[in-house]
Amino acid sequence: MTTGKWTSGACAIALDRDRKIAEQVIRVADHYPRGADGRHADGYDLAVLETCERFLPLVSDDSRYWNILAAAWIAGGSSVYAERWATLFRASRPKRERLMKGADRRTHARIPKRVTAYRGCREGEDADRCLAWSLSLSVAERFATMYGTGVVEVRTFPRERVLVYWTRRGEGEIIVLPEVMG
Repeated sequence: MTTGKWTSGACAIALDRDRKIAEQVIRVADHYPRGADGRHADGYDLAVLETCERFLPLVSDDSRYWNILAAAWIAGGSSVYAERWATLFRASRPKRERLMKGADRRTHARIPKRVTAYRGCREGEDADRCLAWSLSLSVAERFATMYGTGVVEVRTFPRERVLVYWTRRGEGEIIVLPEVMG
């Protein structure tokens, strides 16, 4: 976490370490090629998560922590490991808004007091423990079809529970941290 005054040398060392951590997350992502269906090989999501758990606490700059976490989730986040990802999203660091780019931050700020969201579920998945939801019914239906279940869950969340809004993958994705996990 960024505290106190930094000398230019210490700052350069911290920036270099943060850059290397971001590169490590990217290397993990590059190690798992995508199949013909566009999905990564088994183990990809766990490898990305474990890399984040190992290295993100070492990131010195709060903005960079959130930027790297956002990139990692978008690259390989999975509600299969919801409790572990939620721990990273709950980090007690300032600048959490840096999970989003400027346009997404502006949209997030305009989310109504209550928002309806959708999730295409896997077989046996407990939607109430999942982090990722879409504001688009058609996106949730696509995931439900991809998972072979055809099950779409619908929830209404208070704005305060919506941590993130992303458009990067064209999913209208929001991250909602479950109230109670474990």
